[in-house]
Amino acid sequence: MSLGMIFMLIMSPLLALSSSGWVAMWASLEVGMMGLVPLMFIWGGLFLSGESCMKYFVVQAFASGLLLFTGLLIFSEPPTYSTGLEVMMVIFLASLLLKMGVFPFHFWVVPVISFIGDLQILYILGPMKIVPLKLTSLVVDLYGGVELVMVVLSVCSMVIGSVIGNSCYSVRGMLGASSISHSGWLLMSCMYGCLWIYFILYVFSLSQFVVSHLWGYSFLCGLSILSMSGLPPFVLFYAKISLLMSMLTSGVYLVLFIGVMLSLVISLNFYLKYFFLFSLASPTPNVNQYPKGSVMLFVFSYCLLGSALPFYSFF
Repeated sequence: MSLGMIFMLIMSPLLALSSSGWVAMWASLEVGMMGLVPLMFIWGGLFLSGESCMKYFVVQAFASGLLLFTGLLIFSEPPTYSTGLEVMMVIFLASLLLKMGVFPFHFWVVPVISFIGDLQILYILGPMKIVPLKLTSLVVDLYGGVELVMVVLSVCSMVIGSVIGNSCYSVRGMLGASSISHSGWLLMSCMYGCLWIYFILYVFSLSQFVVSHLWGYSFLCGLSILSMSGLPPFVLFYAKISLLMSMLTSGVYLVLFIGVMLSLVISLNFYLKYFFLFSLASPTPNVNQYPKGSVMLFVFSYCLLGSALPFYSFF
């Protein structure tokens, strides 16, 4: 049974990326959720993650039903800008934001992420966001009138995620708060470009943390947290810089840009706190405990990839 569910988890993002219709993308998202929820029970333990599984299932099922209902109403009608269609479009976008855990629908992220396993966290915060991001980008391209609202919500998500991260006292809670903040960056990328570059680099950093955490390598966990914070020369620094430059050249409101910079400062506080927790508060790392060459390969992959990104715009 577990192999079949794992197959569903693998096929879900592949189907989503290869689909051109929104119904097919919605169906691939549901395939992934149906494979994920049982594995959350099996791998997480009934008493540890049962409540979190139910919270996640109820929220996602409600958002999926809302998404399908409003999508059928919107895309089956001619593209007009009547009041009814605008209301349906707002509900459609709200269901996508609920699935991603973006402000003001971020209430489920930290309670769910705090009580599930590392691999489930990686899948929920990574591949499960592909379809909502793809549909959000599609809607923004079709209906440019929602762009300002989405920018405001993304900035609010950055700030709220940063504030929540400073009040979290567990690693998983920190990952949930970080996801809220990064979801704001991903949503902003839907309007100003570099969406999939940012998404790939975020999942890369998150997966490095999860693997290091599973292996018990505290020093590598600290490096992964620095990468997620966006400090140079790590990979997300250049993704964030590219997005900020796109915002400035597009003439974004100054107050929104200040909000983005404020979120960076606030979030850096809790990222550094957990970096110190893993790297300095733990015993002095012994390089011999790691597989041969893993530390150098880890640091090399972060820094080299991060240093190469500024040249991406020339190709």
